[in-house]
Amino acid sequence: MDDSEVAFSEVMDPMRKVVASGTLDAVDWNAELIRGDVVDAVRRFKGQPGRGIALGGVELPAACGARTHR
Repeated sequence: MDDSEVAFSEVMDPMRKVVASGTLDAVDWNAELIRGDVVDAVRRFKGQPGRGIALGGVELPAACGARTHR
């Protein structure tokens, strides 16, 4: 790894990671699995103290962005 990759991993590794899936039974690498209503889960995350959240993927950001600003 180059220096930028090491710096990135030092920031990302300890961060909480949440995986939304309708097919997985388990996740690893410092992650937790959410199933069911993902929009409600994102609303709960947004209500918790901290620096914010980042959503990734193809469908999740669009689905949550449109429904969590209420």
